[in-house]
Amino acid sequence: GDGFGDGFGDGFGNVFANAFDNYFVTRARVEVVRGIIAKSSNEVRVSDVRRIDVDKRGLLGLLNVGDVKLSSAGTGGFDVVFRDVRGAHRIKKIIRRVQKDPYSTKRFLVTGSKRWQR
Repeated sequence: GDGFGDGFGDGFGNVFANAFDNYFVTRARVEVVRGIIAKSSNEVRVSDVRRIDVDKRGLLGLLNVGDVKLSSAGTGGFDVVFRDVRGAHRIKKIIRRVQKDPYSTKRFLVTGSKRWQR
């Protein structure tokens, strides 16, 4: 395998989802799309990501559910936040791996905490 663990292969990138948010990691960008009816999105180019923080707290943290926060150069805050996602540290590793080798990702992953998906 490619080291990304469980998932479904489609060659287009990685998606991480909870009940109302969809999180995408592709070779070019990291994006969060929020909402069911009214949608909004934030994105940052993978090559611009400078900082990735992972916050895991309480019982969900023990279950490996947390927030992945990304910021790019020149910003004071976080540009994109993946909230309450399963495998938060794994997501951080995937983003770093894509930064080093954009063609290393070959899996399509779905995960979440509010509504578990596979």
